[in-house]
Amino acid sequence: MVVVNINHRLNVLGYLDLSAFGEEYAHSANVGNWDLIWALKWVKDNIGFFGGDRDNVTIFGQSGGGGKTISVMNMPYSAGLYHKAMVMSGVTTNLLSHKSLPAEDIVRRMLENLGSNDVRILSAITQRELADNYLRAFKELGGERMPFLGPTANQDYIGDPFDVGFTEYAKSVPMIVGSNFSEFVNLPPQYHRSEMSNE
Repeated sequence: MVVVNINHRLNVLGYLDLSAFGEEYAHSANVGNWDLIWALKWVKDNIGFFGGDRDNVTIFGQSGGGGKTISVMNMPYSAGLYHKAMVMSGVTTNLLSHKSLPAEDIVRRMLENLGSNDVRILSAITQRELADNYLRAFKELGGERMPFLGPTANQDYIGDPFDVGFTEYAKSVPMIVGSNFSEFVNLPPQYHRSEMSNE
């Protein structure tokens, strides 16, 4: 077995939706997932040099990696780049905000807080300032819990399979699904270990 471990953009660097601000930002909401797609394209083109089989690629992940596995499966551009999948604890349920606030509203508040109406200013500040400004705008607009910064349903990603199902290609791929008994040090308050079922 040949294992390829990759990095990709997260948080506001990977999932800040600027699509309302011009055609050049049309794919901005999912650049973190596009990093994953480009990594799979690299595997397809190069894994043979490392003893791997480009026609027998399994994508897998745990927790956030499980969620990314599922979301990559629901990107039409991933079809044919993988052939099997394994997901461990890859569902977030209601622990995050789930995009209760429109991305455009948050970005406009960010720009207002930065004293600008030019979205390009976001590339001129530090990553820390960008993340802090996003969180501030989210809270100021009434956002609750932690903001959701993950894939956005659009031309690149068809959406959460719990809501829209899987792509036709993903439906044809064998997948192993599992979960950890306790994903975090403390389970969220709505769960009780003694009352959890096997379902």
